[in-house]
Amino acid sequence: MEAHERAVAAIAQRVKTLYEQRTLMRIRSSTAAASPRPVSVPDAGIVDTSALNRILHIDRGRQTALVEPHVTMAQLVEATLAHELIPAVVPSFPSITVGDSFSATAAESSSFRHGFFASTVTRCDLILGNGSIARASPSSLADLLRAAAGALGTLGIPTLLEVRLVPAARNVELTCLPTTNATETTDLLATCCAEPFDYVDGIQLAATRGVVLLGRITHQRNHALRRFARARDPWLFEHAGKVAAAAAATRDGNGGGGGGTTETVPLRDFLFRYERGAFWVGAHLLTPLLGRATRFLLDPRTQARRLHAALRRGGPAERFVVQDVTVPAEAAAKFVEFVNRGVGVYPLWLCPVRADAHLFLHDWPTKPKLLMNLGIWGPGRRPYGASDAEHARFVTDNRALEQKAKEIGGRKWLYGETFLDASEFGDLYDLEEYNSLRKTYLAELWPSVYDAMQDPQDDEPSQPFRGVVKAVNLLVKK
Repeated sequence: MEAHERAVAAIAQRVKTLYEQRTLMRIRSSTAAASPRPVSVPDAGIVDTSALNRILHIDRGRQTALVEPHVTMAQLVEATLAHELIPAVVPSFPSITVGDSFSATAAESSSFRHGFFASTVTRCDLILGNGSIARASPSSLADLLRAAAGALGTLGIPTLLEVRLVPAARNVELTCLPTTNATETTDLLATCCAEPFDYVDGIQLAATRGVVLLGRITHQRNHALRRFARARDPWLFEHAGKVAAAAAATRDGNGGGGGGTTETVPLRDFLFRYERGAFWVGAHLLTPLLGRATRFLLDPRTQARRLHAALRRGGPAERFVVQDVTVPAEAAAKFVEFVNRGVGVYPLWLCPVRADAHLFLHDWPTKPKLLMNLGIWGPGRRPYGASDAEHARFVTDNRALEQKAKEIGGRKWLYGETFLDASEFGDLYDLEEYNSLRKTYLAELWPSVYDAMQDPQDDEPSQPFRGVVKAVNLLVKK
């Protein structure tokens, strides 16, 4: 703990000095690229937190881990597995950090049981805007703990988080059930959330084809082994698509219902099963190159962090829909149909989230029994061009998604750019209480959450992808 305390003290002194000088501040860290839209401020106001990257303690009895914010999910999983434990919610990409998962919103297929990742954080130490240090928990400064979750680090700098853990096993028994439309997919997801599964999520592959994915953690290996981590392994969404296609062929051939599959997946492969290809973003970006040989060679470059960096730096982000929206589960099929009629992005990720797992800026006006997160990531049915008119169409379509989410009682995740203006954003989110808390905790020299979503900044972690982008361009031209 001594090294941790020294690092925190140095950062706190830096913040205190900037506060006394009334200098605008923002955080710089080795994982800054994971926060898509950090606000640009003069270099004089930068606060470097990259030294906070250690796992301090794992308590097997209490099933908790004390970790600094820049510990990655891969590091945390490896450390907790040594104690036969894993985090209750493990975001899909191993490079995502604990701090980003808390501050920028994260959910995964165990969220139907445990809520958002932030719901599993039982303590968060933060450096406040004047350099003082606060410890927030459900019993002390509970308003700060609740408000800091999902607020993009705009209420203080997390320095230490206590994360709830659950028992681990060697494998996950993964069942893939085909569906025929969004209503069937969302209804089946809701039904399965009431069953004794450990993981529940789904993929709507097209308007008339989807899959529900169900996982049970187990030490046994009762089914054929399926892996997703190696270069020769399929991406999970492709494997699920083959199961769905086989079921559709069976239905079309004899009118019978198509069956699913159950396979045994090693736990590490399962937890990060969407890493290769970043769900399906890699398929959208690299389709011309995804033959067997070229994909094997490019596999290291199809990891989520590098694909997301390429989107941000290389320009496609201006023509690529990247939205996460959480809606009441009973409205999820309606929202999928709206996406289908409008931008036409497929596949779509469907992830149930426990209904009482509210984040401060995501408080639902209704009291739904279950929430459903929809991941909408892709170029759309009619890809967006680079002209001014095409950019205007892109903005209009994204605004329509955000407005529709609001109409049906949903909330957009705040990890990326918003297309709402400041007034519209304020109408949707409870900024009055948020701004009051910013005053209480002296955070007004930090960017607001709305500002943090507006001003993009380049970050060095995207540099390694530049060579691949050049190679891709050359190969496509040939």
